[in-house]
Amino acid sequence: EIITTLEHAGLIGREPGSKRYTCAERLNALAGETLLRSPNRAARRAVLEELVEQVGETCNLTIPNNNSVLYLDRVEASWPLRISLGAGSKVPLYASASGKMFLSYLPKRSRERFLRVTPLIRHTQNTLTDPSRLSREFEQIRANGYSVDNEEYLAGICCLAVPVRDSDGRVVAGVAVHAPATRMRL
Repeated sequence: EIITTLEHAGLIGREPGSKRYTCAERLNALAGETLLRSPNRAARRAVLEELVEQVGETCNLTIPNNNSVLYLDRVEASWPLRISLGAGSKVPLYASASGKMFLSYLPKRSRERFLRVTPLIRHTQNTLTDPSRLSREFEQIRANGYSVDNEEYLAGICCLAVPVRDSDGRVVAGVAVHAPATRMRL
């Protein structure tokens, strides 16, 4: 009965052709809102503010959210030329530095499944849409310990992301810095 109520409320849904349940978009949105308004926000924002002060460019804290990257927090640099992707914004996993970083740390079978089932839409001329090329990039990211977005989601914007790990070493979030390519090269 509880499962049926959750399903009718749009919080969970059945996997097509299966008896398994998964989180529905409404539950994902609720979880995202909870994280955005977390009591820990002040501490993580202070870290981002210090990072922006050091690097002079906009910095983000991100988490994976379905097939997207969710910006949990963002501190803007004081430059007049910047992008408006505030907390709560989402960008595709495969076309962003944070997203590619999250994908690279998934188990290999999960990465391969993602590449098989996800439509890889070209956002700019630099967007990687070839699954084998993305697979090679994921291996390079794991080897380097960081990921880049070379104008792959927005033309003229480059980005670098690093993983945030929990005490067991699992990647739980990402910290990214991005800027116009005219001001900061990779």
